[in-house]
Amino acid sequence: MVRERRGLGVGFRLLGAVITQARREERVAVSLSVEAEDPARRLYRRFGFEPVGGVGGSPTLPTLLLLVVRPA
Repeated sequence: MVRERRGLGVGFRLLGAVITQARREERVAVSLSVEAEDPARRLYRRFGFEPVGGVGGSPTLPTLLLLVVRPA
């Protein structure tokens, strides 16, 4: 998200829609990769995403986050 658009709820609404669709499709989980210093990490934690591992085992590479999708 470009800096000027952060904090306006756009990411919140988009991620909420992705999770809602995953539930409709009876998906087991939603995953994403995020850089260590990405401000969106707070948003992902609010939705319940948990770190499950690093990509390539390097602390400088993205961390894989996972949200187990439960029926609404």
